[in-house]
Amino acid sequence: SDAGAVPAAGLLRADEHLAELLLFEGQPLAARIAARRLEPFQALTEKAALRMRETALAHVRHHGNAVAMAAELQIHPQTARYRIARLRELLGDQLDDPDARFELELALRSGVGRR
Repeated sequence: SDAGAVPAAGLLRADEHLAELLLFEGQPLAARIAARRLEPFQALTEKAALRMRETALAHVRHHGNAVAMAAELQIHPQTARYRIARLRELLGDQLDDPDARFELELALRSGVGRR
């Protein structure tokens, strides 16, 4: 997933991509956050880790709404519910703690830690 990435084609206005630029400029800090928040994904296969990253970002975007997540991920809502349960196994209370959830979103959007 290229979530948080600035499109490569054409001219861009920096004002329209401030969050992405902040993440890019703060790569060393983003890497430390990613190491902490995404560490549970390291034990997974590359394919499973990517799937969990995409699922975690959809979870943050849609506040855990399985139907909305399913629509974004183009999966069945029951599959989204299964993935939410798997995320909870991997991430523990990170999904419920606002500060941890914010750091998780930063890590996911920064792209740091992608294999």
